Amino acid sequence: MSAGRFPGFGLPLFAILVALDQISKVWIARAVGYHEGIPIIGQFFIITYVRNPGGAFSTRLGGSLFYIIIAAVAAVMVVLYLLFSKNRSVSLQLSLFAILSGAIGNLIDRVRIGEVIDWIDIGIGELRWPTFNIADSAIVIGLLILIFTSSGDERKNRNNKCSGKNSPDEAGCLSCGDGPRPEPEPDTEAYSE
Repeated sequence: MSAGRFPGFGLPLFAILVALDQISKVWIARAVGYHEGIPIIGQFFIITYVRNPGGAFSTRLGGSLFYIIIAAVAAVMVVLYLLFSKNRSVSLQLSLFAILSGAIGNLIDRVRIGEVIDWIDIGIGELRWPTFNIADSAIVIGLLILIFTSSGDERKNRNNKCSGKNSPDEAGCLSCGDGPRPEPEPDTEAYSE
């Protein structure tokens, strides 16, 4: 691997997200009582200190060691991809650094206290989203960026495959030169009286 190949611009994002996640969790654990709710925006956004021994959205698929192993393996896979992938798109790297920061933020909690501190409680009345944290937000936002940029990349690749040959027919369809275009059907309504 050549020097300078590691995408350094994502490191500040990674460091900021992990720091914000950990600082917020330490502050919540010290300043807010366990299961205490502090309304920030009425009942829509409440700071509520809870601990989550399970996975995302409080799922329980195993014990703490299970989630430590899963997070560590995921983090290693993302780092290896960032190190060795030839894909250098900014959006892909930002999404992966966001996912990595979330995985590391929650992994720190699991190693330090055996569970994850969650505190962002949003919803309307009794209809509430499971309580989450900054690390969870980073993972979800990173995944959304990854999904949207991947679907955009797929469209780009499809269009590039046809470059130079893709002219629209009368109906506006692109054929990519993959064979004869079907003849458009005549507009029969224009001829009927």
